[in-house]
Amino acid sequence: MRLLNACKSILDDYPVYNPIEDFKFDSGKSFQRGCFPIDSSKINIGIAGRGCSGKSALINAFRGLSFGDLYAAGRYPCEKMEPFTFVEEELRETILWEIPYPRTFTNVADIYDRSMGFDRYYDAHKLHLFELIFVLISDGNLHDDDIAFSKVVHSRRTPLILLSTKTDNDLDAESRETNQEINERLKEIYVERARNVFAKILHQKAQVLADVEMLYVSAPVIKDQLNGNTSYLHYKIDEDRLLELVGLKPGCHYALENSHRKQPVSGRRLHDGAQFRSTILADAGFEISYATDDRVFGNCDPRCTVRRAGKTAFNYGFVGGAGTGKSALINAIRGMSNRHPLAAGRSRAKPALCERFEFDDDLLAYTVTLWEMHYPKKISAFFEYIDQYQLANFTAVFILINGVPSDEDLAFAKIAFRRNATIVFLLSKCDKILMARSRSDEIPVCDLLKQRFVDKGIVRFDRALASNAPELCGRVHLFFVSARVFKALRLGEGDASIFLLHERAVFDFLKQKRMIAEMLESPNDELKEGLYANVNEDTPPSPIPNLV
Repeated sequence: MRLLNACKSILDDYPVYNPIEDFKFDSGKSFQRGCFPIDSSKINIGIAGRGCSGKSALINAFRGLSFGDLYAAGRYPCEKMEPFTFVEEELRETILWEIPYPRTFTNVADIYDRSMGFDRYYDAHKLHLFELIFVLISDGNLHDDDIAFSKVVHSRRTPLILLSTKTDNDLDAESRETNQEINERLKEIYVERARNVFAKILHQKAQVLADVEMLYVSAPVIKDQLNGNTSYLHYKIDEDRLLELVGLKPGCHYALENSHRKQPVSGRRLHDGAQFRSTILADAGFEISYATDDRVFGNCDPRCTVRRAGKTAFNYGFVGGAGTGKSALINAIRGMSNRHPLAAGRSRAKPALCERFEFDDDLLAYTVTLWEMHYPKKISAFFEYIDQYQLANFTAVFILINGVPSDEDLAFAKIAFRRNATIVFLLSKCDKILMARSRSDEIPVCDLLKQRFVDKGIVRFDRALASNAPELCGRVHLFFVSARVFKALRLGEGDASIFLLHERAVFDFLKQKRMIAEMLESPNDELKEGLYANVNEDTPPSPIPNLV
């Protein structure tokens, strides 16, 4: 009981800085507790929400910064309330606070206990000193945490605004589903449907919040408005109203944007104008051709689930443990967001499952197939799993790892390598690792930081292979990649160029596969010597089974 009272006194004594009363700056002494003092003489604006709701992206958009810039939000996981100021001196009267929900409330099933917890959270963190609090909703659905926190803030008479974020992704999905261009009519239909869903949720769970204003915004649009760019302005819905509430004017970060463009290390944004759709994936060797001869591969077994029709089909498998980013990488290569109806990772993964994903454009829809593969529960089942899906027929099998390959990764790689499969290791989520290293080393993401990270990663990888899988030493590749960069390359964007490591090298590796396919189809007889030795040319080729 004494310990509980002590913890309660610490939480209730959240530091508040007042330049008139706090002569000795006693609030600054509490920084060692991990609490940032609240300056009551300035305009404090809170941005709250669940994890991955876009709090850091919105704060960076307000400040005119990118994730890779120095002092940007989201460089490391935010577990406590943290302030962020503007770079410009004339805007430093406003402080943006990132307010994450406490993790202790996630396991609270009773809505009453959850509401009481947020009530104490409001008092302990002195949220009554805030001029305005935004609650971010990323998926259009109010969760229990959002409802409980919003009720507490609304009951305390603190100005509250609900923000539906990431509307650019929703508009893209709406445009694809309805086969319409993104225009004002499509925006009106989207907002009307979203408001109906939102009103229904409020009527069922929180009627007291019916009069709270709801805005539909996107962080890239806000960033372009403040920086003077036009790349995402066609997604604009309620961003003007949001900037009016915060007190920012369009173009206020134009000078900051120009200074960032002159820095060689910082991430550069796209120039104004129409977006350029990169063909880097098509340049990697994927093309549509007809009248191909399937006898080259000698694989007409109808039980095979892998399409292998000459150089018209490329099959790439992505395998790895849970949480390695297989779905995110597949979606990034396809140029899709994780909320796309056809995106990977929307269903619960099961052991020994192999899911097939295709592209939605005309160039790659019938030529490239991506497979998300999950390990069986037991390593002894790897043999049957690899033989069942015939990994030797895959163009390449990418094994995703986090840091050092695990025993499952090495066992799977050794078995697949013995089956003559092409194995490539990918160290995923390198953008997050670089941001964490930049934070710990207190240096921006630059070539020096990347070189240190890559060198240490290669040493650890070689050491793991030498001790646990010596037969793979020098026979497999290791690439350092991130889904964010793959998606930027696919869509022709430049926001993630600061995290570029080996993504282009992966595409170069794919180009080698195209060269081999072209050599097989070359008219030069010397290259095809003995290629048709076991084929009776008098008989027509077997029909290709319809395995789609």
